Amino acid sequence: MADETNLKTLAVSNKEYQKILLQTADELRKEGLLCDVRILVEGQSFLAHRSILASASGYFRGLFTNDMKEKQMMECKLDELSSLVMEPLLCYIYTGNVTLTEENAENVVAASDYLIIQSLKDIGCQFLESLLSPSRCFGLRDFAEKYSCEALKSAATSYIVKHFTEACDTEAFKTIDYKVYVEIIARDDLEVSREEDVYETLITWVNHDLESRREHFEELFGKIRLTTMSKHYLVDQVESEELVSSSFHSTKLVLRALNSFVLHAYDEQEPARKNLERHLDVIAVCGGNLSKEATCYSPQRDKWLPLADMLRPRDEHCTAVHDNVLYSFGSTQPENGQSVEQYNAHTNTWLAVANMPQMRCAATAVTSGDHIFIIGGRIPNGGSTKQVMRYDADINKWFVETPMSYKRAGLCSAACRGFVYAIGGLSDRSEFLRTVERYNPRKKVWNDVSPTQVARYFACAVEMNGKIFVIGGQSSTGAYLSSCEAFDPETGNWASLPNFSIPRQAAGVTRLGNRIFLFGGCNNSGSLDSVECYDERKRRWETMTKMPCKRSWVQCGVLRVAKDLFPLN
Repeated sequence: MADETNLKTLAVSNKEYQKILLQTADELRKEGLLCDVRILVEGQSFLAHRSILASASGYFRGLFTNDMKEKQMMECKLDELSSLVMEPLLCYIYTGNVTLTEENAENVVAASDYLIIQSLKDIGCQFLESLLSPSRCFGLRDFAEKYSCEALKSAATSYIVKHFTEACDTEAFKTIDYKVYVEIIARDDLEVSREEDVYETLITWVNHDLESRREHFEELFGKIRLTTMSKHYLVDQVESEELVSSSFHSTKLVLRALNSFVLHAYDEQEPARKNLERHLDVIAVCGGNLSKEATCYSPQRDKWLPLADMLRPRDEHCTAVHDNVLYSFGSTQPENGQSVEQYNAHTNTWLAVANMPQMRCAATAVTSGDHIFIIGGRIPNGGSTKQVMRYDADINKWFVETPMSYKRAGLCSAACRGFVYAIGGLSDRSEFLRTVERYNPRKKVWNDVSPTQVARYFACAVEMNGKIFVIGGQSSTGAYLSSCEAFDPETGNWASLPNFSIPRQAAGVTRLGNRIFLFGGCNNSGSLDSVECYDERKRRWETMTKMPCKRSWVQCGVLRVAKDLFPLN
């Protein structure tokens, strides 16, 4: 008799067998073989096997095990589901594979929640997390709350907290529920560059439906950290607001805040939001006139600070900020014309990243969603171009996009409400352009919109509060411009704005809060060092400061930095 202790054993897990078994079962379903249940959804019929459905879904398990009637073919009507998601659902149940799209993902999650298929629900929620953007974060948060998707709700809430100002610039913000809004603005970790931004979202939200929302104003106004705001802003903007002045309680809060400034009663002041205590928004300014120099300006403290030099000298380059990193693209020099580098404010260093597919100068860069678009410009021996490239910073790769309708160099651009706008510039025939075209990144299509009032070459453009502001440049007569105009995508019209003081082209521009900052540039007197600021609330330009040196073709972008890394006292 053999010694049992010497018997060999072998435990095998055959992954290939499991895969073939699932594929075969799915083939039987698609061919209608051995199926014993017919699922009816919106008038469409789907054949399946009860045993497999019950193995995958808690809903089907309960339905089939509690129904004791024996039938050769059982019918199951699901009025709560969409017929569009049934095939992806069944494919996942049988094979574990599913194809999710922006169009079907929410329906798949809702269906998997109803049918109690937790693994598919988790996959769908992870996909929806990847779709978070300023325009979708509020809607996805509501969806997550409705279907008890806690991880997605947490991610959406965190996104709103981190991108509060951008999220509140969307149409979706205006329709959010009061309970969601009050929860968000009460948070101590809300990331804003200044408390005034929070107050302005409150006025926008209440005025969108004044009749029904006025009753919430006093409670919401009480969440604003008034003592962390500028006393000038409190007097000029808050105290005169009708919603405030018509409320005794709100007026009392404003007076208390003003008294804290006058009496220096710091113990009565509310604590600043955490990120305002730890961080500072600065404007990084780089390149121009074939310089490597980079500096930053703090409007809050009216101070300049030198940054690490760029890796390469740049001129007629373009920049964009993505995920708090500043990227610089191209130059007039052939050896630097394809190069790209990024600035990391955490380490105060520049790092070379993937080159552009083609040399480019006098182009424009704009961030839209998770991508940076490089539009138009001049190419070697080719003059102006209509070509468009897209940079994916997450994977450090370049892609070719649909070209514009017009060749443009020295153009400007802005992203607004999911679209990218290409404005003005110089054609390949040296014509100064008024034409404006709009790109839909999802559909990969350009369409013409209303032309600018004035043809502009090397003007600046920036988005603010749902409108596109176009500033300065050179006209077809050769004159340097101090005029500005704004485009409203809702009406499709351009409107004139107040002029700034010093005409210029090839300046740097960026937006911080409700203010537009204009740096340097050039005119008949040469390169400039002046910095001007346009305040949307006051509707006027003001001279702010001077740059450390005169610079044209300079580029800039807003970065949030740690105060201890950039001591600007």
